[in-house]
Amino acid sequence: MKLKKYISLGLLAVGALSLASCDTNTPQANVENIVDNDANTGSENTNNENNNTTEQKTDNQGNQVTDNTIVDNNTDIDVTGNKLPTITNSENKLNITLCNGDQESLYAEFNPVTDATSYNVYVKGGQYANFTKMDEQLVRLYKKDNKQYYRADVVGLKKGAYELKIVPVISGNEVESKGNTVSDINVISYDRTGFAFSSISELKGEAPGAYKMDGTLKDNAQVIYLTESNKKTVKATIGGVSCTGIAEITQNLKTKKTTNPVAIRVIGKVTIQDTICNDLSKWYCMGIKQGSNLTIEGIGNDATMYGGGVGCNDSVSVEFRNLGFIEWGSLNADSDAIAMQGSRNVWVHDNDIFYGHKQSGDQAKGDGSCDLKDDSQYVTIAYNHFWDSGKMSLCGMKSESGENYISYHHNWFDHSDSRHPRIRTMTVHVYNNYYDGVSKYGVGAVKGAQCFAEGNYFRNCKDPFLVGGFGTDGAASKSTFSGETAGFIKAYNNHIEGATSLMYANAEAGVAGSTKAGTATNSDAYLASTRDEVIGSSYTNGVAYSNFDTKVDLGVEASHIQSPEKAKETIMSYAGRTQGGDVSYQFDNSTADTSYDIDTTLANLVIGYKSNVVYIYGIEGAVSQPTENTNTENTNTENQGNTENQGNTESENGSFNVSFANSSVTTGKATTIYENSSIKVYTENKVNAVEANGLKFDNGKSFAVENKSSEAITVVLTFVGNGSGKKFDYDSKTITFDKTPVELTLKLEVGAKITFTSGGGAYLSAIRG
Repeated sequence: MKLKKYISLGLLAVGALSLASCDTNTPQANVENIVDNDANTGSENTNNENNNTTEQKTDNQGNQVTDNTIVDNNTDIDVTGNKLPTITNSENKLNITLCNGDQESLYAEFNPVTDATSYNVYVKGGQYANFTKMDEQLVRLYKKDNKQYYRADVVGLKKGAYELKIVPVISGNEVESKGNTVSDINVISYDRTGFAFSSISELKGEAPGAYKMDGTLKDNAQVIYLTESNKKTVKATIGGVSCTGIAEITQNLKTKKTTNPVAIRVIGKVTIQDTICNDLSKWYCMGIKQGSNLTIEGIGNDATMYGGGVGCNDSVSVEFRNLGFIEWGSLNADSDAIAMQGSRNVWVHDNDIFYGHKQSGDQAKGDGSCDLKDDSQYVTIAYNHFWDSGKMSLCGMKSESGENYISYHHNWFDHSDSRHPRIRTMTVHVYNNYYDGVSKYGVGAVKGAQCFAEGNYFRNCKDPFLVGGFGTDGAASKSTFSGETAGFIKAYNNHIEGATSLMYANAEAGVAGSTKAGTATNSDAYLASTRDEVIGSSYTNGVAYSNFDTKVDLGVEASHIQSPEKAKETIMSYAGRTQGGDVSYQFDNSTADTSYDIDTTLANLVIGYKSNVVYIYGIEGAVSQPTENTNTENTNTENQGNTENQGNTESENGSFNVSFANSSVTTGKATTIYENSSIKVYTENKVNAVEANGLKFDNGKSFAVENKSSEAITVVLTFVGNGSGKKFDYDSKTITFDKTPVELTLKLEVGAKITFTSGGGAYLSAIRG
């Protein structure tokens, strides 16, 4: 689980870590205050002490914290010296309960205002000299644990201090007197480093995707909001062609048709069906082929791709960020959560990758979590949280023609098994990652692969480094790599604890308990004494080291590399989706460190995941409760996203079930419906009393509807019996009315169904007594 550094003053606030010192003429000049500058001197730690207890964490001031715990230091300054956001709530105003700045974004949660039909969000600061209205799609209504709240996220912000203003709209007009403002919101930058930002790449150090190096949208960028409800109907004009549905939109995102940047913003849970363009139909993922300048990003901490992943084929300048991936591969066992094939300058960062669809053999947890192959070049994979992945990342196949240049940094390999990464043929920089209870192996290098691994933190990783057929792998009864030839790994300043075997080429013994000591021609890795050390050709596992790290621009300065200890801290604060995502779980190290099996408790949290989004402004019918994929072998009876059970809930008053937009949700205390929505109520027994906000069921006697809008609305009421031949007082009735509630008398029978359809402007609630 991600650990954020928070201070409590009646709100939460996230602060930045200190800014790295970078040459302003280098590609990473805009980077960048996630990672800081600390000394990296010292040799590799070979401490073998096992640590199978739950780790105790502290903030930067030494206060003991646990994951997502608020730290109260009785101060209005955060841990980095930044002033916290200032919220002043008062009666008769919109009440903001939470406001924070994050990586090129900010977010707020707030309670509703009576009679408000929508909310306008304004931001000032950074690129906005004055208060500027944000897209209405960024405002959503949530229901979680029987509580409702609103949330607004603003993305595409450059580093700096911001003010946020939220104003309710009542009777079609903004009522600023009922709005509220938050000041002193600190926004930090993403860490733009690694080979995707190298000056030797195709982009020459420019940012991949739809955003500039400063975090703002590129010129002429088009923004598309994607939800479960609009994935087949969302419209966009691409290269002069009018497209309907995300599959058609992405099919037309080809360089020969357009090079204009596009940001696809995912809201809530989106299932893979009807999102796949023809070009990627074999991959069963959403993405592009032969395109450029695309970002697919999640909004908020709960954007989730369910049943499939994202990918790019033969494309350049692509970014995937802030997304959760669950059950990917449900339509095709060989599809991955994130897939790259023959693509250049790709940036994959700040994602949560959970279990793929369960298959047989080594695909019990799904196929690859993040695979790149077929001459993909200049790729950065960073700040991702891999939750118990079976096969984290295959890096290269057999057909690559060159060095390719790939970076993995600040990833959290959280009790995953293998391939961190498994490198075939490619040249890879692996730095500042956290290997947290890895049951098989860390970095694997085969088929002439070249790897420089520095500043990584290995905690109870069975075999930190393996090369095909030599060292630890060669001494095993069976090769991990199916007989593939070796690659070469240069290691510098890594923290190693709890490893089973590690054989250094230039060390008498790597780790106590290793099968045997390494030699110049039979080892797992070469242990460098300095970062810039050049390795001579006498050190070889059938392949010599190319010393690429001393010859080319890695896309990151030496001063930007953190110590392993500092990297671990940064990773636990920032890897994965913003705020640590909406799935909270702590592995039991005593069993998870060595187990290859699926963690059933985690599986129960994520397989069958349901969104908490009730309504999204600006998107017709956008109720994010998709029909669930029932083809899940990793079965569960719980889910983290919703605490309600699907189906009817029995009580002493009988069961009462409400369905919105053709998806079933059992009410807890209250559920809200907005314009252009429908409500279906099923009764399995007599309901003694159910009433809220004018919607009333009274032991089968009456049904009342109240108009919450500023104008008269039209509704259609349809009553269907239970097939017994009996009818209600009304089979169907259309009513137009203003603010006066309309009450109808009808008889509710067992199995009855009532459909309420609003022509627009309605604000309705149902509550189960």
